[in-house]
Amino acid sequence: MSNNREKNFYQLNLDNYSLDIDNIQNFNNLKKNSRYAICQDSLEKRNYFKKDLIVELGSCRREECLITLAEKFSFKKGLGIDIFYKDIHNYKNINFIPHDLNQEWPLGKDSVDVLLAMMIIEHLFDPYFCFSEIKRVLKKDGIAFINLPLITNFRNRFRLLIGKIPTTSVPYHRWAKEKHWDGFHLHYFTIKSILDLAELNDLKITRIDAVGKMKWLKNLFPSILCGEISFEIQHKKFYRED
Repeated sequence: MSNNREKNFYQLNLDNYSLDIDNIQNFNNLKKNSRYAICQDSLEKRNYFKKDLIVELGSCRREECLITLAEKFSFKKGLGIDIFYKDIHNYKNINFIPHDLNQEWPLGKDSVDVLLAMMIIEHLFDPYFCFSEIKRVLKKDGIAFINLPLITNFRNRFRLLIGKIPTTSVPYHRWAKEKHWDGFHLHYFTIKSILDLAELNDLKITRIDAVGKMKWLKNLFPSILCGEISFEIQHKKFYRED
């Protein structure tokens, strides 16, 4: 950690979280309307790339998603990375390690086949750094699955219209009581801003997918109807359309 203030800020989020590797619960986060659905659906359609390493950033309390994907699609290795892990934990061929993702990620260049970052980048200091790291660690035919909150949905447009603050996490009346600003979200996003972040790093967004109920309708008008969005990223130079 770079300093105690940063450490304390993140620690408030999960309140001394401790991973019990032998009692990981299945919260069914891979169901068809979840933010992880895009991962399962996409991987089921792709068999052309090696399945050496799958990595999840911010994997705490979602360990079962990484484990399920790694096992279902026969990855040789899995790695979960999160600041809240106190020690290194091992589950079969999957490791869970502590690391501050605001610093250079503990991954080699061109080393990752599949990268998961579901609702994590908005908690980190610099989205530009995050997308540059995605470019660095992703193999030339690798895929990244990202989920981010959108500030542009109809509810937030209305809140601004009547002079209220937009929210992308918990309701505003809970912020002061729980001592956080919008569920510890440091950044807000629009679909255009996400596309721009990818473009700056020679990455291509190859799929955008809504989350939750009425998914088919949300996919028609994602900027207005979605509170969060999942999307798939590949290297622009090596992108291949299936």
